[in-house]
Amino acid sequence: MRLVKKGKRILLRKPRMKDADKITEYCQDKAMHKYTLRLPWPYKQKHAISYLKDCAKNWKTKKGYPYVIEFEGKLIGMVDLRPEEGDKASFGYWIAHPYWGKGFATEATKLVMKEGFKALKLHRIYATHNPKNTASGRVMEKLGMKYEGLLREHEKKGKKYVDSVYRGILRREFKHRNS
Repeated sequence: MRLVKKGKRILLRKPRMKDADKITEYCQDKAMHKYTLRLPWPYKQKHAISYLKDCAKNWKTKKGYPYVIEFEGKLIGMVDLRPEEGDKASFGYWIAHPYWGKGFATEATKLVMKEGFKALKLHRIYATHNPKNTASGRVMEKLGMKYEGLLREHEKKGKKYVDSVYRGILRREFKHRNS
């Protein structure tokens, strides 16, 4: 996987420890916690530092490829591709609240998917989202991902179990849409 990727409006790059302040700032926004499962609350700088250490470790061990999403030179979110056995991978992303609804998640995820299919020779990429998070569902639909099912009470958020929508795309489907 390449360390830097350029899109039409964004740049994807490897995370750096100096990103901790901006990540902490954005992740302290209560709106970010509505549908994310693994974001601690309250979010503190120690969480961002731990997260960035995990990002570096994942790059080094090739267990994941987290990227910072930059727009006009500013960090606005993150996207992560996580390879698995069997030529498949999952992805996740978050976009800072001020940048929601502007197509940044779609653009960033498309770049990561393209790189995953090309560089890692993946056969399939999948992701899940909370059914109430219709914006994430639309991002995945725009990318050509197919609805593959509802995983009932699949994740635990706080003390409650929540459903997850499962979506996936095959390399041939992605190539067909993006050729």
